[in-house]
Amino acid sequence: MKTDVMRKNIISIIIVSITVVLSFPNAAFSFDKTKYKIRFAHGLPPGHRIAKQINEFSEMLNQYSDGRLQLAVYPGGQLYHDKYIIAAVRSGACEMGALYPFNLATIEPNFRFFGIPMAINTRKELKYVLEGDIFKKLSEQLKVKGIQPIGLVVGFISEETGVISKTSVHLPSDLNRKKIRTTCTEQAVYFDRYCNASSAYVSGAELYMALQRGTIDAVGGSLTHQVSRKLYEVAPYITMLPIGTNPCFFIMNKKYYDNLPEDLKNIISIVSDKMLKKSYILSENIYDAYLSKAKEVSKEVYILSEEEFSLWNNNIYDYWKTVTRNQPELLEIIMEIKQYRGRTFRVNDE
Repeated sequence: MKTDVMRKNIISIIIVSITVVLSFPNAAFSFDKTKYKIRFAHGLPPGHRIAKQINEFSEMLNQYSDGRLQLAVYPGGQLYHDKYIIAAVRSGACEMGALYPFNLATIEPNFRFFGIPMAINTRKELKYVLEGDIFKKLSEQLKVKGIQPIGLVVGFISEETGVISKTSVHLPSDLNRKKIRTTCTEQAVYFDRYCNASSAYVSGAELYMALQRGTIDAVGGSLTHQVSRKLYEVAPYITMLPIGTNPCFFIMNKKYYDNLPEDLKNIISIVSDKMLKKSYILSENIYDAYLSKAKEVSKEVYILSEEEFSLWNNNIYDYWKTVTRNQPELLEIIMEIKQYRGRTFRVNDE
């Protein structure tokens, strides 16, 4: 009889324990109290809206893990210049980093399509990429190279991008023989082909000084660049043009990630999902907010007329074929984006 009572008591304890774990998922495996101190490096200034989202991501991981995931965030290139972050994360010198597609394209060329002008024009198209098979394949390709993608925020999309310049730019010819900062070869080819402009790569942290010193005349950037980096002080003109889409990807050293307990991996996944959903909402409001602010501080925020825009995207499909000639899978990705769910391809499809 005593044995039966003891058995019932043990079963009751097990049921209660399972109920507690299911009710409080953060308590799962809580007997493992190991604290994981993680260095998170990025090149954005602390006041940048994505930098603020990175801080929120860090705080949420700490909270959801009951302090077991402790992220020390190093903004503005304090720990590593953005062009060295991939090497630092891959080697384990730094556990985490935040990078744009043009950074990741240095080790996985298929990330190049994010920077191809007019390849992604809307949030709907971007969501299709980030939540479908395209990004799943890209993630698997990064894992093979020692990088574990663990999250992302939308960043800015093509409707927020344009040409930030020291002089007014309305037509492609206005950039004739000027030097413009681009983030990838595809953009360099675009400005050479459409504007007869030369290009140079300058890190985000160095843009202000490069414009001030005349190293470059213009920047292929965004309203966020114009406002947050105060580029309007040295380049007070911006013309809106869909030259690229830049989600910000959060990456981790894969070996470090693989050695984390499963419950912490689950927490990272939960927090990452919450951050992505929130960033969609933020991105929907950001255009109006930064457009309004840019108009306050800039000499001109120019919206192209249809006739003017036609000069900037004349024969765009031929341009796409040119820049993807040595990597035809990129053109396949672009056309999949433009034709998903049976839609007919139109350059300006909304």
